[in-house]
Amino acid sequence: MAKRWLEVATIHDIDDDEVLQVELDGFPIALYKLAGRFLATADECFCKKGVLSEGFVEDDHIVCPECDGAFEIKTGCKVEDRNLVLKRYPAKIVNGLVVVGISVPDEEE
Repeated sequence: MAKRWLEVATIHDIDDDEVLQVELDGFPIALYKLAGRFLATADECFCKKGVLSEGFVEDDHIVCPECDGAFEIKTGCKVEDRNLVLKRYPAKIVNGLVVVGISVPDEEE
């Protein structure tokens, strides 16, 4: 599998210790900025009601606004049940833009 990198935001769209909903290939994801580093996860909580980008960042965790479940942003693991892990996406900065990678079959590269 290859990676395709898609622009989702500029580096100025989000402040440290905040979360922002962005679109990745037509799907909403949660984009975080922690200590100047950008990270991205799925935006839906396992409770199926919570939109994580509507939650709040606290101590490098995102807290679901519906169920109050907390996830470690760097690992995607739910604090209360480490077997529940959010899908994570690689993110990087390119020319002042935040780009997020998705896996694509080699022929689509």
